[in-house]
Amino acid sequence: MKNALIILLTLISTACAWQPSNIDFTPLSDKVYNSKGPNADIKIFRSKIPTRPFEELGIVIANSGGVITFLGATGNSYQKAINLLKEEARRKGGDAVIDLREGTASGSNFVTLTGSVIRWH
Repeated sequence: MKNALIILLTLISTACAWQPSNIDFTPLSDKVYNSKGPNADIKIFRSKIPTRPFEELGIVIANSGGVITFLGATGNSYQKAINLLKEEARRKGGDAVIDLREGTASGSNFVTLTGSVIRWH
């Protein structure tokens, strides 16, 4: 019985792993803007480019993170990555994220989203 419990615990610990969410921002200019409040509305444009004049602040990459199990990732990875993009856009003083690109982390169901943070003129 003791050996079976050890084997079971080993399987569980190796079948589950934590993948932290993270965000990366690469500025495209030397301009720095004040961050926006936590409730500032950030628009997401997947493929349509806004006609309103804007400046591009930088490239943002969001990885959703979460728990990996032998059944795949848990939680709403796509929405988590969208929320991370919006949070980073607010921190950088942006108004929207455009040109959204989607990928998944190698060997998992986690979502990686890449886009450009913009600010209206």
